[in-house]
Amino acid sequence: MESKQIRNIALIGSVAVGKTTLVDSMLFEMKAIESRGSSEAGNLTTDYDPDEIKRQMSIATSLATGEWKGHKINILDTPGHSDFLVDTRLSLMAVDSAVLVIDSSRGVDVNTQKIYQMAKANNIPVAIVVNKYASDNAKNYFDILTDIHNSLDAHAVPMLLPNAKGASYKGNADLVTMQDIPAEVQEDAQKFRTTLVEGVAEQDDALLEKYLGGGELSDEEIVTNFRKGVREGNLAPIMVSSGKDNIGVRQILDAITNYLPSPLERNSMTLIDPDSDTTFEVPALVSAPAVAFAFKTISDPYVGKVTIFRVYAGEVKTDDNLFNPNRNSSERMSRPFTMIGKKQIPMDKIVTGDIGAVAKLKDTQTGDTLLSEKHHLQLPTPRIPQPIFAEAISPKAKGDEAKLAVSLGKLRDEDPSFEITVEPRTHRTKLSAQGQTHLDILVDRLKSRFHVEVDQAEPQIPYRETVRHKAEGQGRHKKQSGGRGQFGDCWLRIEPLPSGEGFKFIDAVVGGSVPRNYIPAVEKGVREILEEGILAGYPIVDCSVTLYFGSYHAVDSSEMAFKVAAHIAMKKIFAEADPFLLEPIMATAIAVPEEAVGDTMSDLNTRRAQVEGMDTKGNITTIKAKMPLAEVAGFIQSLKSFTRGQGSLDVNFSHYQEVPALIQQQVLAEVKKEQELAAKG
Repeated sequence: MESKQIRNIALIGSVAVGKTTLVDSMLFEMKAIESRGSSEAGNLTTDYDPDEIKRQMSIATSLATGEWKGHKINILDTPGHSDFLVDTRLSLMAVDSAVLVIDSSRGVDVNTQKIYQMAKANNIPVAIVVNKYASDNAKNYFDILTDIHNSLDAHAVPMLLPNAKGASYKGNADLVTMQDIPAEVQEDAQKFRTTLVEGVAEQDDALLEKYLGGGELSDEEIVTNFRKGVREGNLAPIMVSSGKDNIGVRQILDAITNYLPSPLERNSMTLIDPDSDTTFEVPALVSAPAVAFAFKTISDPYVGKVTIFRVYAGEVKTDDNLFNPNRNSSERMSRPFTMIGKKQIPMDKIVTGDIGAVAKLKDTQTGDTLLSEKHHLQLPTPRIPQPIFAEAISPKAKGDEAKLAVSLGKLRDEDPSFEITVEPRTHRTKLSAQGQTHLDILVDRLKSRFHVEVDQAEPQIPYRETVRHKAEGQGRHKKQSGGRGQFGDCWLRIEPLPSGEGFKFIDAVVGGSVPRNYIPAVEKGVREILEEGILAGYPIVDCSVTLYFGSYHAVDSSEMAFKVAAHIAMKKIFAEADPFLLEPIMATAIAVPEEAVGDTMSDLNTRRAQVEGMDTKGNITTIKAKMPLAEVAGFIQSLKSFTRGQGSLDVNFSHYQEVPALIQQQVLAEVKKEQELAAKG
């Protein structure tokens, strides 16, 4: 298939709007599958993962391809649940347009707005499908259009007009061609057609002048300029369907091939030189060196690691050697294939603009660039939201620590949206995910895929320790027990630094009171104490430590002795410098329905949050606030309750600030209690 005949689309939308069921109907119409499945039966083509079948929702992006009237359509069925939108972000980088699916009974919710903005941030055209229109709860079409216009900053124009709603819905009138319009919708069709024609006229100055002057646009002018407006992202066509009943699906496929852009019509991709921040534009040229983007990694039970990629320029074929600038390594390509859900179809090559897959790349990870020439230019990767839902985990079976680490690494190969860290005080593994459902699935997969069961516990808040004042003092380590003794003596001064400055070690020794070869040992001892913490076992930050005097013994001094002396000095001067705890403060963006704003503000006031601003679009209000991380988990539960699951929360680290005195007392008391329990064994 030539590049100009390819259409790459991401099917996007909130959770439970019927995207995956609609994909099945599209594949059925393209004769890519023999029969349509259902979520209830657990046999939908692109929801084949056991966790997806169990929960009846998409967890990861799936690729499904088919042919329609001489065109190849690559569909990326993306997750709509807020915990899994990183997959959606990555998928939107790999397509030339998006189809936003809206539930006819719910309209535009918070998640729909969020996902739509993700698509627009990638500068791709968006078509809109109002799905489930045969539902008894379907809203009036005019009300849905009003909701779309009020909630999305899109020049959305109706392209299809349903003949009815609910059980009476059987099909749509095409407002672009105006052919075979049923008599019962003739009046509405003329009204909505006017809206469409006005949008079309705005795509060309001469056309607009003609229209405003009272002239009528020809059918050819309407079709040509409608297509132009859609492909340039200036118009968002609104279609209607019932994926479950296979109504409106053929018209959607026609719209994809007729109006949405081919890979050759999209904007050039930008490559970045990470060393100089220089950018280079890459046009979609078949004759150019290969440029590909690995946007998804999956674990196949039979072939192992599978990488799904988009070719932006050139082509990729069997035995090609491609360079991965992100990993500074080369990859040899096995035979590529395309996919229809989990079914793999071998391909001779993946051409410019096409999407394909390959098995067993050794180093390539999600978000990496692949090039046929060895240089370090990379495609930009999207920002991954900071995972803030965390649990401390430990293997139930003794000796499974290494197995747990390997298993988590394999899961992260296919899902870069979670983090694995080690708590500084308890040394437990901390698993941070995008939400509670995400966490639950990760733990389930550890058990089902790798046979590693874990205990789960509340994680530590990553507090930090620092000092308010300057203090100085001596650390002297002397030990004599027969034979060579141990002697180290150092004088240290600790001083506070501005927030965010980290740590600075200063060597101010003069006259050789501490020999040069022992100064690194003093610094190492200081850094060990900084890492361990003193007040409550959390890392010490934002201070400088100066070594300014000391003494040594020609025989008994050693690096170890000076390191121990530094430990002694640090503990002494830290206690005298008025130490206190710092807590992480998060920058949050909270999107809620208008009716939940009051409850949200009231709850924020109980959580030491500082509200910085509000913005309302349609029925959705976004509140920006700074909030301690210690309050976030509780706020999330409240948010779910008073928005009935319709609220969303974006969180990013902002800064550290001092913990209020009362809360610091509570934290220190809890740490002391833990230490006493640990001492008892």
